[in-house]
This record gives sequence, C-alpha cells and structure tokens, in this order.
Amino acid sequence: MGTGYVRNDTADNIADGNVINASDLDGEFDAIQSAFNASTGHSHDGTSGEGPQIDTAGLADDSVTPAKLDSTLNYTVNGLTATSITFGGSSLTPTAAEINILDGDTSATATTLVGADRLVVNDAGSMKQVALTDLTTYLEGSMDTLNGLTSSITELNYNDITTLGTVQASKVVTADASGNINFNSGDMTNVDINSGTIDGTNIGVSSAGTGNFSTLSIGGTAITSTATELNYVDGVTSNIQTQLDAKGTGTVSTLSDLGINATAAELNKLDNVTSSTAEFNILDGDTTATSTTLVDADRTIVNDAGVMKQVAMTDVQTYVNANASITESQISNLGTSIVITSDIGSTVQAYDADTAKTDVAQSFTASQRGTVTADNDGSFDLNASNYFTCTPTGAIDLAFTNETAGQTGMILLVNTTPQVITVAADVFLSDADLTTINVAGTYLMSYYCPDGTNVYLSATPALTEGS
Repeated sequence: MGTGYVRNDTADNIADGNVINASDLDGEFDAIQSAFNASTGHSHDGTSGEGPQIDTAGLADDSVTPAKLDSTLNYTVNGLTATSITFGGSSLTPTAAEINILDGDTSATATTLVGADRLVVNDAGSMKQVALTDLTTYLEGSMDTLNGLTSSITELNYNDITTLGTVQASKVVTADASGNINFNSGDMTNVDINSGTIDGTNIGVSSAGTGNFSTLSIGGTAITSTATELNYVDGVTSNIQTQLDAKGTGTVSTLSDLGINATAAELNKLDNVTSSTAEFNILDGDTTATSTTLVDADRTIVNDAGVMKQVAMTDVQTYVNANASITESQISNLGTSIVITSDIGSTVQAYDADTAKTDVAQSFTASQRGTVTADNDGSFDLNASNYFTCTPTGAIDLAFTNETAGQTGMILLVNTTPQVITVAADVFLSDADLTTINVAGTYLMSYYCPDGTNVYLSATPALTEGS
C-alpha cells in the first residue's frame, strides 16, 4: 500500500491570527508530495487503502493535447469509451465485432456467398476488399491450362458425364436418372475391369467371379438347363453317352440297358431318402454290433400293420410289461440259478440246513458268540450288542436305550476307582446289589428286558481272581 497524506502541523500553527513560519508550510508540502509520488504514494485508483479515486469525468474536450503527452512513453487507458477514433485525419468506421474478427476469432457464420461479397486481399502492400467475381475471374484465367494437358476443351467434353436423367448423343458417357452409366461409342475392346459388378455379376481381380445371369447362350443357342442340372456334369471329362455305353449293352438309352430292372415307381421310393450307406448296410444282415447304453429316447424299427416306424424304447417297455406271461417251465429253462416253486423242500432246503431261523426251535451243535461292546458312560444301547464292559471314570447312572422285549445279556462292571453308581428310571436293581457295586471291585451283572421298556439287573459280589 502506498504512502498517504498525513498532516505535519500537529500544533495547529497554520491558523488565523498565528505566525506562520516557512517550516510549517514546507512540512505540509513535503507530505502532499509523498502522498502523490508516482512510485510510493497512493494510487488513487479506488483500491482500498490507496486513497479516494480521482474521477477524470468532466475534462473539457481537447484538454489533453499531444503536447501534454510524452510521445516516448506508452500510455494505458482502462475502460475508455470513444464514439469515434481518428487515424491521420481519417475516421475508423468498423464496429468492435468486426475488429474482433481480425483478432483470431474462431467462430464462423453460415453464409451463402454471392458475387457481390468481398474478401480482404493484400494488393501489392495495400489492403483492399475484392469482390468474389474478381476471384472467379482470376481462378478461371489461371486454370485454363493444366500442366501437361494437350486435350482441347472439345475433346474433354466428349468424356463429360451429363446430369442424371439427361442423355446426349454428343456425350461418350452418360448417366440416366437411376445412376446407370451408359457408353455410347459402341463395342468396347481391351477393357480390363478388376472389381465391382456388371448386371449383378461380381468381377474378380483377374477373372470373373460368381455371376447371376437370367439367361445364358453359347453361339446363339440359349441354355435352358438349371444350375442344378448343369452341376450334374461337374467333373465329367469325356462324352457322357460314350461312358454310359461302356457300362451297358449296346447304345444305352434305358435303365434296362444298364441291367437295372426296377421300374420308375420303384426307384421313386428312394426319393428323399437321407440314410447313409452304413445305415442301409445294417438292414442287410450286418453282424457288427455297437456297444450302446439304451435310454428311453432310443428307437427300434417296428412293422406297424405294414408301415415301418421307429418306436421309442419306452413304448417297447410298456408293451412287454402289459403282455409278458412267463410259465414256471419257461423259467426253469433259463438255468439252474433260477429258483422255482418245485425247488422248495428239496433244492432250497438243502441249502437251508445250516441256516438259523427265528420261527422254529433250534439245536446248535457249535458254540455261539456275540460281540462285546465297551460302554463306560453307563448308558447301554441294546441295538449295539448283548454283551458290554463298563469301566467308569466318573459318576454314572445305569440306563438302557433301544430296549427290545426278550433281550438279555451280561455287563462286566470294573469299578475299581470306585465311582458313584446310580440307576435310571425303568431300571430295576436291588438295594443290596446297588450298595455292593458302589464299593471298589469287579462285578458281573446280568440284565433282562421283558417288555421293551423295563430292564431288570442283578449283580454278583466282588469277584476275586484265583491263584
């Protein structure tokens, strides 16, 4: 911020009736000079702290003359509004928008140019506006002669393609309203067309590609065969009749000349047949079998009232299930591994001699053994075994699960620690036996379940090993 004006006469000597010394005025003038110093004083441009803005409005016309301005310096005027500017005695008339176009303006205005429009041209150092008609005249004069071109205008006009729809006999090439180009000079020779199409026919690089012609003729004779019919002779290298005669008797003209006795009706039965040779051969007593896992969607061939059909395996299964009736004699013919009613009491019994049964009295001639299951928590699952061992490591409550009426067995109780033993509901044990097994020792307990719910126990005294 620049230096502002600060009054030096703090004693108020400069006042009516006082003696005013030169030093009093000198100090005030110095303060004013500092405030308006060009470098260190206030700018007075309206910025805060730079003193009030000095308004230049109201200057009389021509109050600032060239003589008052130093021509060796540059002057910057901000916010200047002028109604007219004069250079060298001539007034400038362009608008601000027109002058801005010369300042690299990138916006463009869509304008239909006409002959009276002007372009700015540097004419030998003088900037001028030139009419577009003058530009046309210049371009036409400069293009009358093309570099190296010897054809006359008349000769060039022969190659002019006229406006679509206009046909002129004087033109070598014309184009009709549909854009089709016509050559009016007659036959064309030595023409090499390497791409595009002619009447829908593709033209290759060195030879014609696949074409699409409505009619073909050779030597003036029209070809009436279809493309399919012509394809039948694809690959034929010699006279077809000669080849047929070599296959038959004499001049071949009918199928019988080739040894084929089938009638046309019989041959027509093969029309639309899509079966392969391998499929036909399967019907000809083929003995080769293919390993296949049959599924419901597979088919078998069936003669359905004179009509050959493919039938799903599910239909075959339905028929067999509904109509199968096999006698015992038919089953016996399948081999000795099939058991039938007549085998009961003889063959079956022979195999049944050593089989234990639950509905008849049994006499065992050999010892019978059961699995011993260790169960140390005191809860015995009767589906697991009939015989148990129990060595408790903590208090237990004797109980049973999956009880079955009539089941009996033994429990070897090794309570040498000893641990506290109680009995659960539906388990019966005498007070004396319960007291006994709570003393350290090894005991043999028997159990019996008469009804599938209750279990009755008894225990031996502590067992002692002999010497």
